[in-house]
Amino acid sequence: GLTPVNESLQLEIEVANHNDKDAIDVTVGLFVKAPGDKEKPGDKLTIPNVPAGGTSSVLLYTSLKKEGYHSIRAVLQNPPDDDLPADNQSLLVVRAVEEVRVLIVDGDQESTDISDHESYFLEAALSPSDEHYVKVDVKSPEQYAQGGLNRYTAVVMANVARLKPEDVTAIKNYLRQGGGLIFYPGDKTEAKYYNSELFEKQGILPSRWGGATGNDKGDDTQDEVFIEFQKRAYEHPVTALWNNPEYDLGSARTRRWYPLTEAEKNSLDVKEAGPAKVVLRFENKTESVKNEDALGAPAIMEREWGEGRVFQFSSTADKTWCDLALRAKSVIPLAHRIIGSVQAHRDAGLNLRVGEPFLQPLAPHQNNSEGTVMMPAPSQAAVHTTTLRPEVLNDQPVLQYKETHRAGLYEFQLNDNSQKKLFAVQLDQRESDLRKIDDDDLPEGAKIIHWAADKNFEDKVQEARIGVEYWLLIFLIVLALAGLETYLAQKFSQSA
Repeated sequence: GLTPVNESLQLEIEVANHNDKDAIDVTVGLFVKAPGDKEKPGDKLTIPNVPAGGTSSVLLYTSLKKEGYHSIRAVLQNPPDDDLPADNQSLLVVRAVEEVRVLIVDGDQESTDISDHESYFLEAALSPSDEHYVKVDVKSPEQYAQGGLNRYTAVVMANVARLKPEDVTAIKNYLRQGGGLIFYPGDKTEAKYYNSELFEKQGILPSRWGGATGNDKGDDTQDEVFIEFQKRAYEHPVTALWNNPEYDLGSARTRRWYPLTEAEKNSLDVKEAGPAKVVLRFENKTESVKNEDALGAPAIMEREWGEGRVFQFSSTADKTWCDLALRAKSVIPLAHRIIGSVQAHRDAGLNLRVGEPFLQPLAPHQNNSEGTVMMPAPSQAAVHTTTLRPEVLNDQPVLQYKETHRAGLYEFQLNDNSQKKLFAVQLDQRESDLRKIDDDDLPEGAKIIHWAADKNFEDKVQEARIGVEYWLLIFLIVLALAGLETYLAQKFSQSA
C-alpha cells in the first residue's frame, strides 16, 4: 500500500515449514536499507511454533526516513537446520514518498452547503488534516484535465454525468502511464453512456452499471431497505485487512446502488484491458443462489488497463445512497488501501522472481536513452554491470534486463544521472517445498524418470537414455548411404 516517509508501516511475514517436525521459537527480523545508507536492523519477533508442513505469520513494523527506493529484508535469525538456507530470507523493494496527490472530480457541487458536495466526505477520509501526506485537489468536470493528470497517483470521478471525447483520451493516456482511476456513480451519472463508451468500447470499466436498485430515494428516510457489505472471506489484497475480526466493514449500509456484474466481457477486444476482478462483495445473495456460504454480488470491482488500474464502485462517494462515508474506521483505511494499491502497482516491477525480466518503460522523450544494471555479486567477486539499450515491446519503448538468474538486490540507473532504482529478485517460493509432485500435476507430454533414493541414479539415467548413444552410428550410416548413392549415380551415368 502507501509507503510515506516517517509513517509506521506494517509488514506481514509468512514463514513456511516444509519439514516433518515443528519449528520452535523461530525469530524473524527486519533489516532496512535506505538510499545511500548501510542496511540497519529493525523490528523482530519470535514465533513460538511453526507447525510441520504449515505456516505462521508475524506482523513487524518499520518506517522509512528518506524519500526514494528502500530494500526491506525479512530474515529467519535462528533458522532450524535445513538443506536450503538461501530461502531463509526474503527481499522487498518499496519507494518511499513525501506525499501522495489525489484528484477528485466532483460532479455535484450545486448545493451551498459544502457538506452536500459529492467530494466532501471522501476528501476528509483521504486527507484528514493539512499536515497529512495525502494531498487532495477537488475540481469540476469542466476543469479537471487542465494542467494534466500525471502528477496525481489517482483520479476519482464522483457522480460525474459523462466525459467529453478529449477527456476519454486524457484518461487513457493517464492509465498508460500507470495512473489510477476510481469511479463512483450517483444520481447524475448517465449509466448508459458509461456502459457504452467506457465499458463496451474502451474496456476501461470492469463492469456495466445496471439499473438503480434499492429504495426509491436512496436516503435514510427509507432505511428499512438496505444491503450490507460482506462480513467474511475477503480475498482481494485491498480488503484482506478485514479478515482480522478487530476491523469492521460489513456493517455499512447501502440503500441504493447500481449493480455490478462479474465475468462479463466488454464487446470489443481491447488489448490494454485486463480481466475484471471483485474487490468487495455484498453480504446478501439473491434468492436464486442456493449455496448457504455464498456471498452476494460485487460492490467494488477493479481492472488493470495499460499500466494503470481502474476501480468501480456500485454506490455513491457521499452519504446519499450509502453510509460508508460516515464510518471513518472503515472508509479511511479502504480509501487509503485503494490508493495504495495503485501506487504499489506502479512499482510492481521492482519485485521479481528469478528468471523474470526487469522492464523500465521509457517516456517518448527517452526513446534513445540507455541504462545500466548492477547485479548482486558473490562474496569477493567484482560487481557485474550491464548496459541496456532501448527496444520496443507491445508498441512501448523499454529497457529490458533478462539476466535475473541470481536472487538478490539489483541497482538500475538511466545514463542521464537520474536517481538509482532498486529492484529485488526472489527465489521461487515453490522451490522450497521438496515434497514429490503428484503425477496429475506434471506438464502434459513431459518425460519423467522415476527414481527411488535406494537406486543408483546414474544407472537410472543411463537406462532412460537407451538409444541416445546410437546417434553418431546412425549419422555415419546415413552419410555412407548418401555417398554410395552419389558413386552409383556417377558410375551408371558414365556407362550410359
